[in-house]
Amino acid sequence: MNEDKEPKLDGDPMDGNSELILEGYTEMSNGVGTAYAIPVLTVGDQRFQAANISREIRPGVDSVKVGDRDMPVQKLRELGVGLMGRTIHGALMDKPYKLTPLEIIYRGSERLQGAWSRIQFPNLIWPYGGEHPVYDHLEFLAKWGLNGGVKGGALHHATELRMFMEHTALNYPEVKMLVIGKKNILDKLKLLSWDDMDALWLVGTQKQEVRLENITSSIVIAAPHVVKQEMVQMIPFDIMIMLEPDDLTKSTTTQVYKQLKRIKSRIKLAVYSEEGYVTQPKVSTVHMNLLKISDYTLQQYAIYNPKHPRKELPKAYQRMQSTPTPLPSPSLHMTEVDVGMVKDQKGSPIPRREAGYTPMPSLPLRVPPVQMTATSDIASLFQSDPNRIKLGTVTEHRFTSRAKELVDRTEDYAVFIPYMNYWPTYDSMTTVQSKWYFYWRGAVRRGEYPDTDLSYIFLYVYELINGVGWTNAVDGYHLMVAVWVAYRDRHLKLNGYLIDWIADYALLHQLDVSLDIFDEVLQQLSGDLLEIEMSRRFNADPLDVPFPLMLKLSDYDISKSKFYNEGGRVLIQEYAPKVLALVDSYLFKQQNMRLINIFYPGLPLDKERFVFQSAMYDDSLYGSTVTVHVTRISEHIPLREFMTQLVRTIENKLREIRHFKGKLRGIELEPELERLVSRYLDRELNGLPAREQKGPAVVIDVEKLAKLQQDSEFVRDILTVDLDDVNVDDTSADERHIEPMESKKSHKREDSDAGKLQLQSIDDKNIDKNNTLDVLVECEPMVSTSSISWNTTGLPDEWREWVQALSPSYLEALYTLKQGLGYSELQRIAQDVGTMPELLLDGINEVAMDILGDLVIDGDVIMEEYVPLFANLTRGERHE
Repeated sequence: MNEDKEPKLDGDPMDGNSELILEGYTEMSNGVGTAYAIPVLTVGDQRFQAANISREIRPGVDSVKVGDRDMPVQKLRELGVGLMGRTIHGALMDKPYKLTPLEIIYRGSERLQGAWSRIQFPNLIWPYGGEHPVYDHLEFLAKWGLNGGVKGGALHHATELRMFMEHTALNYPEVKMLVIGKKNILDKLKLLSWDDMDALWLVGTQKQEVRLENITSSIVIAAPHVVKQEMVQMIPFDIMIMLEPDDLTKSTTTQVYKQLKRIKSRIKLAVYSEEGYVTQPKVSTVHMNLLKISDYTLQQYAIYNPKHPRKELPKAYQRMQSTPTPLPSPSLHMTEVDVGMVKDQKGSPIPRREAGYTPMPSLPLRVPPVQMTATSDIASLFQSDPNRIKLGTVTEHRFTSRAKELVDRTEDYAVFIPYMNYWPTYDSMTTVQSKWYFYWRGAVRRGEYPDTDLSYIFLYVYELINGVGWTNAVDGYHLMVAVWVAYRDRHLKLNGYLIDWIADYALLHQLDVSLDIFDEVLQQLSGDLLEIEMSRRFNADPLDVPFPLMLKLSDYDISKSKFYNEGGRVLIQEYAPKVLALVDSYLFKQQNMRLINIFYPGLPLDKERFVFQSAMYDDSLYGSTVTVHVTRISEHIPLREFMTQLVRTIENKLREIRHFKGKLRGIELEPELERLVSRYLDRELNGLPAREQKGPAVVIDVEKLAKLQQDSEFVRDILTVDLDDVNVDDTSADERHIEPMESKKSHKREDSDAGKLQLQSIDDKNIDKNNTLDVLVECEPMVSTSSISWNTTGLPDEWREWVQALSPSYLEALYTLKQGLGYSELQRIAQDVGTMPELLLDGINEVAMDILGDLVIDGDVIMEEYVPLFANLTRGERHE
C-alpha cells in the first residue's frame, strides 16, 4: 500500500543549504487521495515541520535547536519562518492547503504564493511509457483525487480496467466502487474477462433493491436502471467508473445524466466509447460538466487519449515576482446620485465611474518586517508633490470662470425652489433657483444649514474644490467638511462622493489634517482610503480598530448570526475592538511584535490616484492625479483569516457567557489566544447583568463624555494588564528539541463538545433506545398524520444535537428536500405553520449555523457533502 505521506529523510544538516519550501503530497483513504501542500523547512538532507520550529522562536532568543544544530533566528526569518507557527507574512504553516486539480497539474498557483522559496511535488510522477498506460493513468487520477478518464472503448480496455479495480480493492479492502454501463456492454465484459471477478452484478431486468448493508463486495457493477433507485443514489461510493457514458447520454436534460450527476462518489472516472462521441463539442461540454472539469488544459491531462498520449505535465506554474512600483490607482466606487427629475427641467448627467479595478500585483514574497510608525494625518502618507497635469476642458474652465465672477453674490431673501440636476451648474438653474442658491450659500458661509436639495449642495462643493470661496486651502477643507457633516444625515448619498472628494482635496493641497472625520462612516470607506485608515489604526498605540473595520477584515458574515441579531449585537460591537487591542498588546509583550508586524502585508505600493471623480473639476488648477503610498492591508489573506477566527472566537465566548444555545464550529486560533480572550471576557462580563439589547447599536450622548473618557483609560489599563499567568507553552526547553519529520502530522483539530440543546416540543420518550427521533407532524384536516423518523445512530454528536433541535416542520421540510418532492410540498408545509418556504429553509440554516457551524441547505437543495447523513431520515404512515 503506497500512501504518499511526507517521507522520512536522514542525513546531517548542511551549512548554507537550507530553505523553506511548500511541499505537495496526498493522503490516501479507501483508494482515493486528497492532495495537500504544507510548508517544510529543509536543512541539508533533513526535513522539519516548519510550524514547530517557528513556535520555538522567542524574544531574546538568538538561535533555535533544529535537529542536532543551532540555527540563528535571523537566518530563519530570512528563509521566511515567522512566529507562532506562521510565516513572516502571518500565514499558518501547520494548516495544509487543500489543492485543486489545476494546482496539482500545474504544481502551484497564485493562491499558493507565500514566504517559501519554491513549491515542489516530490511524489507527483506523470505516467507515460508504461506497459499498462490505462491502468497507470487511472491509478494516477485516484492517487491525486482527480476526476478524469480514458478514450478508446470499454471492451478495448477491459483487462486494464479489471486490473485497476482489483488492485484497488486488494490494497484498500474498505473501498466502494460503482461501475455503470449499458447492459449489453456489461454482458460482453462478463463473457470476455470479468466473469470471475469478485463483484456484485446488478444487471438483470428484474427489480433488485440495493442497500448499503447488502453490499459485501468492494465492486458493484450495475446497469443504468439500477441507478434510478434512491438508495443507490444515497450510497457514498469512493470511485464511480462510467462505461461509455458518451453513448449513454449526450445532453444535460436526460434522465440518465441527472442520475449520474446525483450519484455520490469521491471521484468520477469515465471510459469513453470507441466511436468517440465525446470528441463532439456539445457532447464534450456535457461530460466535462459531469466530471466538473471546466479548464481545457486540465481536460487534456485528465482524459487519456491512447492515440495521442501526453508525454509530460505542462510547465510548472511560474511564481509572480514583483516590486513596489508606481501603478495607476484603482477607481473608487461611487454611489449614483438619484435625485429625481422635475418635469421640463434639463441638465447634464453625472458620468458613471469605472466599475473595474486595476488588478493588484502580488506583494514581495519575503521581506523582513519593518517597524511601522503610527500616523494620524493624510499628508504624511503621500509624496510631497502631487502630479499637476493640466488637462482642464472647456466646460470646466467655463464653470471655474463663472464661479469666480459670482463668488461674492448674495441674496437677502429667497424662497426655496426645488432643483434636481445630475451635474449642477449655474447655467442649468432658473432665475428663482439661482436666487435661492445664493441666499442658501450665504447662510452656509455663516454656519447655518437650512434644508435644501442635493444639487445645490453639489454646486457649492464644486466651487470649493475649484478654489472658489476660500483664501487658504485649509479653510476650504473645513468648509467642505462642515457642509458634509451638516447634510450627510439628510442626504445619505453625500457619503458616496464627499468622503473621497474631501480626501482628494487634502491630498492635492498637502494638508496636515486628521482622518478622524471619517470615524462615523468607517463602514463606507473603500479603496485607497480604506487602506490608509487600516494602516493608521493598526499602527496606533494602543491599537484602535473599530468594529466596522474588523468586519471589513473578516470573511465571517456576522449579520447572519442568530446570536448577533437576537441580543448580542451591542456586546460584540463593544468588546470585539477591546479584545483585538488586548491581543495586539499581548503579542507585543510575548513576541516583541505587534499584529501588523506578525501579519506583515508587504511594502507600500506607489500608485496614481485620480482625484475628484464625477465632479465638475478643472484639473488645470491642481492636477488630475496624485501619487499615493498604499499597503493593501484589507486584502492580506493571512490577516483576514486570523481576524475571521478571532471574531468567531469572541462570539463563541459571548454566547457562553450569555447562556445562548449553540456554538460556532471549526475555529482555528492559537490556544494561548483563545485562553486570553476567554479570561478577559470572563473577567469583564461574568457577574454583570445582561444588558438591554434594544435600540441603536451606538448612542452618542454629549453628557456621557466624562464616562467615555473613563472607559478610554480603562482600555489602556487592560492593555497593560499583567498576563504572565497565561501559559503560552508549558513545555520545557529540553522537551522542545525539534526532530526531523517522521510522518505526516494530523491537520485536524478536535472540536470541543457543544452543550446539548433540548427540543422542548419533543418528549424524551420520543427518542428510543436506538437513537431514533420520532416526530409526529399533524396535518389538518387530514385524519392520518405523517411520521418523520430520523435514526441518528452513527451520526456525529453535533448532528444528533442538531436533529433534536429541529422542529417537526423543519424535519418535514428536510424530508421534502431529500426526496425531491417539489416546491408545492414545501409551500404546504410552510402554510401549515404560517410562514413561507424561504423563511422555513432559512430557519433550518439558522439552527445549523448555531450548532453545526455551517449551512446545510443551498438554495432549495441539501448541500452535496451532507446528503449521505440524511440517509436515515424516513417517513411512515400512521392512522388514528
